[in-house]
Amino acid sequence: MPNDRPTVNELILAYLKHARDYYRLNHGENKEAGCINDALAVLQEQGYGREPADAFRPRDLKKVREAMIAKQWSRGYVNSQVNRVRRMFAYAAEEDLVPGTIYHALLAVKGLRKGTPGVREAKKVRPVPRGDIKPVLARAHAVLKAMLLFAYRTGARPGEVCALKPCHIDRAGKVWVYAVPPEANKTEHHDQERRVYIGPRARRILEPWLEGLTPEEFVFSPARAERLRQSARRDARKTPLYPSHLRRLEAKRKKAPKRPKRDHYEPASFRRAVKRLCKTAKVAAWTPNRLRHNAATRFRKKFGIEIARILLGHRKLNTTEIYAEPNARKAMRAAMDLG
Repeated sequence: MPNDRPTVNELILAYLKHARDYYRLNHGENKEAGCINDALAVLQEQGYGREPADAFRPRDLKKVREAMIAKQWSRGYVNSQVNRVRRMFAYAAEEDLVPGTIYHALLAVKGLRKGTPGVREAKKVRPVPRGDIKPVLARAHAVLKAMLLFAYRTGARPGEVCALKPCHIDRAGKVWVYAVPPEANKTEHHDQERRVYIGPRARRILEPWLEGLTPEEFVFSPARAERLRQSARRDARKTPLYPSHLRRLEAKRKKAPKRPKRDHYEPASFRRAVKRLCKTAKVAAWTPNRLRHNAATRFRKKFGIEIARILLGHRKLNTTEIYAEPNARKAMRAAMDLG
């Protein structure tokens, strides 16, 4: 730092560099660093950038929070962003850039409670209704259908499905174990390994897609999907391809070459593909990550919350509670027995 009283701007630069190094890339994107950048940008928008960092007080944090609310951010996201601002001052105290009393004072600002006037409440993410899944599966090409079914059966995150390669799968036992690679592991920066357990039904979905692949090839590939689509079109032709047809097709390809399909899906392209299918099927739009909520609810209902936590790869039970819908029928039966 250029002086003994760094400004908020200087603190922001130092903390963003730390965040880019500390939080690892997930599918080539550092999402946490991006959220931190958004939170700290509000500090600058409110004119705190040139102020001494050690002059920042709880009233200033509350003013920044009001600006976040004005952006129509949801209550949960505002609370998370306020925590990210606080973490910057915790980092600054750890590096001896500001007195520790600054960070401890900011802890006095409590999180927004549900029902706070003027604060948008985000809708709770729920499992995808079965009636909205089937029409999408019916219209999905074979690769995309396999991806969705694999996610539904295992509770894997979309990024984990996209990153799957044969070399990541231990096929020694009756239950296969997919060791998620670091670049697709959401909790890698917490030094937490992620294992996806592949039972018999998920194995039957996956096995056909492993045939003929090298260990380092992606299992689910847009290029592979395109080859299957073209093959299906050729098989469905009612007239044979004469030499003149082949020459004309080759001329078209040379005249207007298409961008080659990628060797793997990204979570964003996976999500867009599913949303397009929802629109085609005329059902409410849903995303692949919501299938994780379906799996969580199924795991919890059959095996309990602790097994659901392990299968989903959560460190804490309260995280699993977010994903797994409680089994109301069991509660009702218990209430009947208890009177």
